[in-house]
Amino acid sequence: MRAPASPAVLLLALAVAGCVASAPAPGGPPDRIVVERIALSSHFPTAGEAVGVEVVLANNGSVPGRRTLEVRVDGAALDRAEVTLAPGERRGIGFVLALAEPGPHVIEIAGARFEVVVASPVGAVSGPSPPAGPAALAA
Repeated sequence: MRAPASPAVLLLALAVAGCVASAPAPGGPPDRIVVERIALSSHFPTAGEAVGVEVVLANNGSVPGRRTLEVRVDGAALDRAEVTLAPGERRGIGFVLALAEPGPHVIEIAGARFEVVVASPVGAVSGPSPPAGPAALAA
């Protein structure tokens, strides 16, 4: 059994896997929009903490092209952006997510999947609350 990959290795592998040329535009040569890089600001955020997602797209073709990027968390669409790139243009598109529920979550964008583990906020207590007051001290 292999040891799990570190988040940095996983991020690199997913970013490379997401670098796929698009299908040809109808009626003309391909625009060749590719995903050059996908990066998350954190794989281990605290509940409610903003997680930045940056996608860098490039049009390596000879005609303008348009792509829709959709961000999904646990299968639900949370955000989307319509991007138009001129031939030779390269652009970063940013999204900000706030994951409120502690535990593992899957973020999907541009054909790549990332798992993040959301921690409970500092000071949060899980389980039943202990008794309070002087009676609790006497027990």
